[in-house]
Amino acid sequence: DALFVVGEPDVALMVVPDPGGTGCRCVLQRDDGDGRHRYRFSSRCHWQRLADHFSDRRPLLVVDHQKAQPGVLEKIWEPSDGSAAILPVIGQESTLLAVLIAGRFERHAFSSADVRSLAGFASQVALALDHARLLRETVESERRKRELEIARDLQINLLPAEPPAIAGLDIADRSEPATEVGGDYFDYLPLEGRRLAVVVGDVAGHGMPAGLL
Repeated sequence: DALFVVGEPDVALMVVPDPGGTGCRCVLQRDDGDGRHRYRFSSRCHWQRLADHFSDRRPLLVVDHQKAQPGVLEKIWEPSDGSAAILPVIGQESTLLAVLIAGRFERHAFSSADVRSLAGFASQVALALDHARLLRETVESERRKRELEIARDLQINLLPAEPPAIAGLDIADRSEPATEVGGDYFDYLPLEGRRLAVVVGDVAGHGMPAGLL
C-alpha cells in the first residue's frame, strides 16, 4: 500500500529470486481492481540476467510499452499499454534483492521526480528485506545453538559421572571439548579379579556429528 501512496502507480509487481534455482518468483502483484490491466508475471525470468542488467543500480524507465525494445522487459512481464518505472532493490554488498515495477496506464506518465520517489521507496524496501534476512539468520543461529546445547547435555550424560573407587588406585578424569560438542569418549568397565578396563575413544572431526557418533 505504501508503494501506491509514494508512486501512485495503477499497477505494480515485485519479483525476487527463486530460492530453489536461478529463476524468479512474484511476491507482490496489484492490478487496477477489475483484472483487465495487470502485469502477467513470466516464469521465463532468469534472475542472473536481471542482476547483470541492473549492475549499475540505475532505474529503468519505459515511457511506452508498445515501443519498448525487446530485452530484459519480456523476461519480467507481458506488458499492456502504458509506461513503467523498473527499480532495482539493492541490499548490502550491492546485492540485487528484488526488482520493483510500477506501471501507469498512460504513456510517458512518469516524471523524473516520480522515479526519484520510487527509488527512495526501493531503498526502504531494501532495508526491510535486509533486516528480515538478518532476523532469519538470528533465529536460525539461536536454533542451532539450542540444538548444540541439547547435544552437549546428551554427550555429558554418556560419560561416567565419577571414576570408580578402587583400593590402591587414585583415578581422575576430565573431558573438555574444544567446541560445544566434541568427539571424545571414555568409560570404565569393571572386570573379574579386581581388574578395571578403561575405554578411550576419539572420533575423527569435531562438533555435533562427531559428538553424536
